[in-house]
Amino acid sequence: MSGLKAVTLAGAGLIGYIALFALTSCSTVAGVGQDVQKVGDEIEEAAHSH
Repeated sequence: MSGLKAVTLAGAGLIGYIALFALTSCSTVAGVGQDVQKVGDEIEEAAHSH
């Protein structure tokens, strides 16, 4: 996979995660923090796997 395709795929994945969490929004500040942490973990995992 070329570098540009990998970046595009990672960007699309990130947008998907953000949309998923926005659509399933949480009701507390702690919940928002957990969602942000989860997205960060997924981004970090994706970066390590490429």
